[in-house]
Amino acid sequence: MKTILTTLNSKFTHTSLALRVIGNWLAEREIEANWVEYTINTPIYNIIGDLYRQKPDVLIFSVYIWNAKESRQIAAQLKKLLPEMLIVFGGPEVSFDSAAELKTYPFIDFITRGEGESVTENLLLELGKTPEERSYKPILGLTWRDEMEVIVNGDQQLLLMDLVAFPYPDLEQLSHRILYYESSRGCPFNCSYCLSSATKGVRFRSDELVRSDLMRFIASKVTQVKFIDRTFNANPSRALELWKFLADEDLGYTNFHFEITAELLREEDIEFLKMVRIGLFQFEIGIQTTMEAASEAVNRRLSFHQLKVPVKALLEAGNIHIHVDLIAGLPHEGYERFLQSFDDVYALNPHVLQLGFLKLIKGSEIRKNREVHGYIFEDYQPYEVLQTRYISFDELLLLKDLEECLEHLHNSKRFAYTLEYLMAISESPSQFYVTFSTWVRIKGYFEEAIKLERWYELLWLFCVDQKSNQVDLLILRANLLLDFISSLGKYPPEWLSGKMTTDVKAETFELVKTKSFELMFPHLLELSAKERVKRIRFMGVTKGLTEAMQQILVDRVIKIETKVCFDGILIVELSKKHVITERYETYLFIEE
Repeated sequence: MKTILTTLNSKFTHTSLALRVIGNWLAEREIEANWVEYTINTPIYNIIGDLYRQKPDVLIFSVYIWNAKESRQIAAQLKKLLPEMLIVFGGPEVSFDSAAELKTYPFIDFITRGEGESVTENLLLELGKTPEERSYKPILGLTWRDEMEVIVNGDQQLLLMDLVAFPYPDLEQLSHRILYYESSRGCPFNCSYCLSSATKGVRFRSDELVRSDLMRFIASKVTQVKFIDRTFNANPSRALELWKFLADEDLGYTNFHFEITAELLREEDIEFLKMVRIGLFQFEIGIQTTMEAASEAVNRRLSFHQLKVPVKALLEAGNIHIHVDLIAGLPHEGYERFLQSFDDVYALNPHVLQLGFLKLIKGSEIRKNREVHGYIFEDYQPYEVLQTRYISFDELLLLKDLEECLEHLHNSKRFAYTLEYLMAISESPSQFYVTFSTWVRIKGYFEEAIKLERWYELLWLFCVDQKSNQVDLLILRANLLLDFISSLGKYPPEWLSGKMTTDVKAETFELVKTKSFELMFPHLLELSAKERVKRIRFMGVTKGLTEAMQQILVDRVIKIETKVCFDGILIVELSKKHVITERYETYLFIEE
């Protein structure tokens, strides 16, 4: 019997933990099964063709909120082509309404509910028998058909985590992919919008096995390992010991990503985490809201005033990338109150502020009690909220536009100078983002594919259009220029750098021969003047802009011998009208 496990990942760089865990579980029990991964961007026709050529007897799909539609489309067509093939669906998207799923989609033969290891094993063992010998009733966690009747068997017991094998026997082939890993299942919290609320308690994999698994990642120098533990520091002492272990064994290459809850961080955790290598860890911290009534309504009961203290401490340390989450559409939180949550969290200055929208996913408590708060939500994946008693669809649309601008400006980290300036003169972060995103919408720019360089121009046009006395357009332009150069290292457009009357290129050959130039770029000494010119970008910048740039950067000046360092951009004057920035080997020609 030929069995194939398959799924559609959201990106090529991702890997499917479920396929590997179940595949290895079956292999340990000498049940033959192969797995194959695709992405949601792979043409469906190509996936159908590839699976059809393999002619499986049993095809098992791992189904999630992001791939359910595509999985059903693929399965439906393959059932037409291979009617004798048995199709099994499993995963969180089909576990909580399995009876309805089977009734709605006749091409699905079985649904495995909950954790997939043992139920898949028992189902395949049964399918290996003759049709007359098969009996599906004893298989816990299985939903199936008996003639036309849909049968939902009882739930299975939860697994001991130590029974799960290391999921990556093909580790050497995946060094540049994002690898997912779980050292625990379950969550100590019962947030009503999360599927973890459907399972009580936390089960930990033994520390000895976790350390052994992590050493395999480290030794193979994989790029990133993302722990999918719902709350990695649910046991703070355990979390600290594993962090210390990773710091001790670090080879300076692998990054480890954790979802943590800030209020469980202790002083000793903070003090240790301040000392780890830059890039070793990154944390995702779910704040969700700063409104306590909204937090309590979803069973979080967290105080923003308490959790912001450890978050600020980690951010000030600067060695761990911090990603924080907010959710729009929570109970009791209207539009204006959500903007306050936005301002509260933005003030922390996290590396990434993820603005998400509440989803009423299958199996979640909040979906079961949706009438209480008047939720209207999508009937299809991802079941995103459209309206509540507290926030209208019009207001959620405004927040959607705000989210788009937030992603391209703050979260991209390409507008650090400009945003620092604009936030200082704005009433609040939310006021700026709402005003800017509304302007982008009214002008119709959201209708075009806004390229990266275009966002610099849109910020400029917006501020010019506002005609605000608070905005010094020369200072704004200098900030935009600094952001453009330090982020892109490309030739700035004329509207940004100013119109030059001097031919910059005419002087470049003489400039690369100067002693000051050679001091600035000693690694180019062996090259000819012609080759030096090829290696350096020569840009024109007018004198007024240069003075504004110096004014912006004056508080960041660090003198290094004959050089001056401005926030990571090395600048040295070659003469009264020449400036070089070394970060991207960019030469700025300043016209007097």
